Order: sequence, then structure tokens, then C-alpha cells
Amino acid sequence: LLEDRNKYLIEKIEMALQNTLNLMEENAPAEIYVKEIDEALHLIGKINGRVDTEEVLGRIFSSFCVGK
Repeated sequence: LLEDRNKYLIEKIEMALQNTLNLMEENAPAEIYVKEIDEALHLIGKINGRVDTEEVLGRIFSSFCVGK
């Protein structure tokens, strides 16, 4: 059995990909449906453990108080 977290992420991936297909069928501009594809890829990264640069930087700097 998959963990509940993975089931949730897979459902979100499926929704993003379905949204992509719907937008493509409606001849939406690529800029719109590419966001859905990007979201699906981001969620896949959460399942397979891929961590992107923005996430790492966010974690690092979230614990620092940056002032002048």
C-alpha cells in the first residue's frame, strides 16, 4: 500500500495532468497549460525525493532573520 501522502500527491498529479489535457483540448495558450505540467512535475519530485534549488534555499533562509 502507498502511504497516504503519496496517494494524495498522485491524485494531485492526476488532476494537474487532466487539467492540462482539458486546456489543450480547449486550445488554450501553452503558457496556461504549461503551469499545470510544471505543477505535476513538482509533485512528482515530492514523491521521488527530488529537491529543487528554490526549496533548498527556502529551507535555509526560513530560519534566518535577514536585516539591515
